[in-house]
Amino acid sequence: MAFSAPALESILAAILRDIRNVQPEADIGTDSDNYVRSAAVAAAIEGLYQKLAWVYRQIFPDTADEEELVHAAAIRGVLRKGAVAATGTVALKGAVGVELLPGATLTHVVTGEKFDALASAKIGTDGTATVLVLAQTVGAQLNRLTGGLALTSPPLGMDAAASFVGETAGGDDQEKTESLLARLLDCGFRSTVTGRFG
Repeated sequence: MAFSAPALESILAAILRDIRNVQPEADIGTDSDNYVRSAAVAAAIEGLYQKLAWVYRQIFPDTADEEELVHAAAIRGVLRKGAVAATGTVALKGAVGVELLPGATLTHVVTGEKFDALASAKIGTDGTATVLVLAQTVGAQLNRLTGGLALTSPPLGMDAAASFVGETAGGDDQEKTESLLARLLDCGFRSTVTGRFG
């Protein structure tokens, strides 16, 4: 049977009833000292019941708060998937042999989002090069970007203007609690069959 915390009114009524049972002539009217003290005690007891109700919900992953669900999953080796930054390939232009160093920053012209070069890129004999870049902002919102970028500090002999080759992709948001819960419950189901998690 699920835990159900009594309401404040029920707790107060029970305390007043017990006072009257012990001392039949006691004044338990709303203006009485007995009522005021009983109301204070009832409020404290209700707080304890609410804490118990919260603890009860945390026992089960499908009713637990997000923080407790993440904790319970981690204990069982089911880690929440973090947000991932989008990547894309950028076309560069410039003089032959000029090199862009890893970590160089490019700014997407339309959105203002910044990307970092993941490797070096040397301009070839055709006056072009490509480099893989990673968004500084994580999440799926930077997927499918296209268009021009500007190099923050272009090397001497390299054009400041660059552009994406295709679209950015691979960005992902932090895993939603529903997905984490599903993976945790699946892990728990397998553990009943194999005798272990994972």
